Amino acid sequence: MTERLPEESDQDPAENAPRSSLRWFPVAMAVLGLVVSAGVVLFALSDEVDAPSPEQSPGSQLPNEPVEAPTDGGIEIVDSGFTGHTEIDGDIWVTYGVVIANTSDLVAHNVRVKVSIAGFDDGNIDMSQFEGAVGTTALTPGQRHAEGGSLLLEPNERVSEALTDGKLRLDLSVDETEWWPIENRMYQFGVVTATAIKAHFPEQNENDRNRNGEDLADHITFTTSSTFESPVGVSVSGVFRDNSGAIIGGFDDRHLSEIADIDDSGDPRIGPQPTFEDDALIPPRGEDGQLGISMSDLGWNAAVEALIRKDAFPDPAVELSFSVFDQLCSETRCAWEEDD
Repeated sequence: MTERLPEESDQDPAENAPRSSLRWFPVAMAVLGLVVSAGVVLFALSDEVDAPSPEQSPGSQLPNEPVEAPTDGGIEIVDSGFTGHTEIDGDIWVTYGVVIANTSDLVAHNVRVKVSIAGFDDGNIDMSQFEGAVGTTALTPGQRHAEGGSLLLEPNERVSEALTDGKLRLDLSVDETEWWPIENRMYQFGVVTATAIKAHFPEQNENDRNRNGEDLADHITFTTSSTFESPVGVSVSGVFRDNSGAIIGGFDDRHLSEIADIDDSGDPRIGPQPTFEDDALIPPRGEDGQLGISMSDLGWNAAVEALIRKDAFPDPAVELSFSVFDQLCSETRCAWEEDD
């Protein structure tokens, strides 16, 4: 038997295709056209410059952790001094002041300098009572920090003799710090400075009262300026100098107060030292702050108070410093956020 071949037909093969295939054919061709077109567009884009992703932005390349210590410069002790004062009961108050500076091109963060009273035969004395510290949250390149404190020493003949003979001294050593570049992804660093600093140590008598009938407290007033874009909280420290410029003592952790009153002579007055919750803030860049700190509890700084009361320096020079509470980049504008 001879096999019969199918006859040729003039009909388009597509017409013999199942209807479902015909339905998808134009769609498939359209999708293919889109894929090809998209490929051409992507190729054209890649032929120029790729759009930067957030991971590739300049700000994302900034560090978010401390860097290695600088090889040139660091924390240096610029000046220091102290005053000793023996109480009637034999206790010895030593108030000290220290000025440090950052001579590197990095920011020193969480700076701490150990202070020790030395210069006598310690014998079996508990040396912990002779140790203190100064420090600050951050020191930008070239910035200074002035701070002091007081130590109450138990009555001791050897220490008294060393104080009388001028043999007591301060031993200072940088205890710890970490280093950051100014531009980073963790902190916003800046500087707060004070001008027009004036110390007020009125005599405590019946005539020395403000308009509200309250006793006038010892205090220091000043004008501030800041490089921060927003108001910042600070603690205030400083050192006292005598008329020769020598450091005779210092203080730390004062709280900011707004100037509450102006007396008849035009001198600004402030109230007692506030709590941290009531602290005034340093105004932002471009705004001057008229602020002050209370020294009403100067008793713990008895050596300085003794000198003030004896008029050993009628108008002591005061150098102030401000330790800014850490400004995290998640809460403030930082360099890496500006790059986005």
